[in-house]
Amino acid sequence: MHLDDLKTPRHKNGSRYENEIVKYAADNLLKIIREEDIVFQISPARFAVILPNQDSSHALKLSKRINVFFDKHPMKHDTSTLTLSMRFGVASTKGFKVKGPDDLLNKANERLNKIRTLKA
Repeated sequence: MHLDDLKTPRHKNGSRYENEIVKYAADNLLKIIREEDIVFQISPARFAVILPNQDSSHALKLSKRINVFFDKHPMKHDTSTLTLSMRFGVASTKGFKVKGPDDLLNKANERLNKIRTLKA
């Protein structure tokens, strides 16, 4: 998943604010996912979530739940608020010929990049 528009707040308020945004996103992702799910940060604006024993349809439902959460719970910073939005690239071991974890992550990344290109 990619945290949209992270560069804009950084340019306006500095990298410390960017770090606060990423922390806010990460802390809340941990609250949203199931206990057995795993979330990790790939880059400043990218996270990956592993959903053991789930297929793509569950991942799509989770992506909607995440965006609804951030729509309803904007980040408060000083006197302003920031509504976070994320874009998702979904891949699954079910129904795809995936050779291993790197292949799965690459497939999700390809799909994420395609979505980011379409919505740019």
